[in-house]
Amino acid sequence: MKRATHTLNLFVRRSSSLPIVKSQPTSTRYLSWPIRVSVLLTRFPRISSEVSDLQERFQIYRNEMEIEKSKLADHELALKQKSSAKNIVTARDFEIAQKQKFDIFKPASRTTDEENDPKSLNKKLSQKLVLAIKDETCSEKQYILPSTNLQEGES
Repeated sequence: MKRATHTLNLFVRRSSSLPIVKSQPTSTRYLSWPIRVSVLLTRFPRISSEVSDLQERFQIYRNEMEIEKSKLADHELALKQKSSAKNIVTARDFEIAQKQKFDIFKPASRTTDEENDPKSLNKKLSQKLVLAIKDETCSEKQYILPSTNLQEGES
């Protein structure tokens, strides 16, 4: 009996790492394809994201509810418990001192000078960044994760 040999046509995107196979007999059980490995390299946000309008309104609402339901503050309770007259600081003095500290504090800018530098990690501080590289095997402008062929003996 004669054994029939059928051909299998494979269409492969041109790549420097992949073999170009036009047709092979189906009697070949296994094709030798390289295994590609990639790395997902990320930089997590360094600062909190901007507060949305809804979040801001909710925070104002929560502060109002807290003021309505609050009793004595910690520093007011401490003043009532202290009996020595030489270390007494009134709640008003404490609030004035805290307001002065707050007025001195100036938060850092949420943007940096390196916002337009494509190689800098000091940009978009409130967002997660992912490393992507240009795919040189494709004619279109396409970005991929850094990858390489798996070498024999590696796992």
